[in-house]
Amino acid sequence: MPALRGPLTGTVRKLERRGLLQYEARARRYDLHPVVGAVAAADLAGADRERLGQRVLDHFLSVPHRHYEQAERAPRRG
Repeated sequence: MPALRGPLTGTVRKLERRGLLQYEARARRYDLHPVVGAVAAADLAGADRERLGQRVLDHFLSVPHRHYEQAERAPRRG
């Protein structure tokens, strides 16, 4: 996990403890729980929601499609 500095450190740690934010070390990025994203999106004004929605769409359209056969298996729990 990258070193965090500043006033967001406490907020990030709280979100991680509650399972609402996870750090993906392999991808070197944070992953936000869908519920948190939905709550944040609900507060966006129409123009901002449209602009950010387009950015999300553009991102996923630019990522190469991985066929089912190429997908990685999730680790087994138990």
